[in-house]
Amino acid sequence: MSEKSDLISLRVRSAGGTSTVRVARGGCVADLLEAVRGATGIADPKVSVGFPPRSLPTESEKSLVGVVSHGDVLTVGSGVGRLDAASSAATADLGARSASNGLASRPADAAEAAAGTPPGVHRMERVPVPDDNSCLFRAVAYAVRPLLGGETIPVEHLRALIASAVREDADLYTEAFTGRSNTEYQSWIQQPTSWGGAIELSILSKHFALQIASFDVRTQRLYVFGEGENYSSRIYLCYDGIHYDPLVAAGAGHGCDPGGTTLFASDDAPAEEAARALVAMLHASREYTDTANFTLMCKLCKAQVRGEEEAVRHSKATGHAEFAER
Repeated sequence: MSEKSDLISLRVRSAGGTSTVRVARGGCVADLLEAVRGATGIADPKVSVGFPPRSLPTESEKSLVGVVSHGDVLTVGSGVGRLDAASSAATADLGARSASNGLASRPADAAEAAAGTPPGVHRMERVPVPDDNSCLFRAVAYAVRPLLGGETIPVEHLRALIASAVREDADLYTEAFTGRSNTEYQSWIQQPTSWGGAIELSILSKHFALQIASFDVRTQRLYVFGEGENYSSRIYLCYDGIHYDPLVAAGAGHGCDPGGTTLFASDDAPAEEAARALVAMLHASREYTDTANFTLMCKLCKAQVRGEEEAVRHSKATGHAEFAER
């Protein structure tokens, strides 16, 4: 085997731009991370692979075979500020106690939990959650913890909540509205590979009786779910085109974390301004993916599609669900 065929080339996209790295075909995760550090200058890179994005395995000695392929695109962010191990473990497997707390009934008064939010929030931070196709649910679960005594609802329970809401309102959640039959949508949204979006955010807003304010990093637009329902509390998310993260007021000293809060009054103008300032910074650093215009190739049939909408149509028509960016 030639030296050239022993190496695979990968495109690396980060806030600093796009570059190419080459790693041994039979190398391990540690080798890839070292190459990414050298290309980006990021000491603790947070790497996701392909489209839909999947997180790089955490085992440093794991072989790259089956993890990355020649030509894959790596999206790289900084691992600084990521969820600690305890929070991640709680999100993945909290157990029955949080299920009974979180889903048995809707919180009676979200405003009560936000009442102590300090005025004049000066700085907002993004809290990265895992890139595992459940980022919307993980982001919401993280942000609503003050409503649930600091506990984190498992994403599986949030998916089940969505399915239940869709089943109970078949007149609204029709195939024309969701793109799938009501029954099919219930099954689809409970699969761990299914992404959430506007429909799921609107249902979760109603369940928790609060506004969910989601910023699109690429356009810097703010979409507020539940805005017309007179909800007095709000959480903030940011969306980079393929991934959701929750926002937290840094150093506020309130809420379920000593370092900040995720729950705000809906009319808290300084909090919205702080969130908008953070999103403007992320936009300026190009920490987003233009999913409407990027070109993808189906890894199974090699068909080329443009943008996320065409990829979704191709996936529905063929059952193929793994793409490489071109």
